[in-house]
Amino acid sequence: AVILIYHLDDDNVFTDIKYTGDEYGNMPNPLYDTKQFGSKFVFKGWTKQEPNDANYYTFTSFDEFAKSDIKIITSSMVVSSSSELWPVYVPYNININSF
Repeated sequence: AVILIYHLDDDNVFTDIKYTGDEYGNMPNPLYDTKQFGSKFVFKGWTKQEPNDANYYTFTSFDEFAKSDIKIITSSMVVSSSSELWPVYVPYNININSF
């Protein structure tokens, strides 16, 4: 068995037990209040890459995220080893086109 540790916020983690070869499957949602990031952010997903200065990643734009080396873990990916996972947030923009 392998252990997956999800960093839900600064104080809480969620631990999941899987077997090598299992899919990640259903993953928890983080508990951060996105308002603390100062703008409109949405949870993008989980990454195994540990952040340097917080327990999460935020990006100033979706383009900045796209150019980064942060890899998002999806529910259909296969578990290969025990891992810690951190949440990734990107800003969202809603464009309304009127005719």
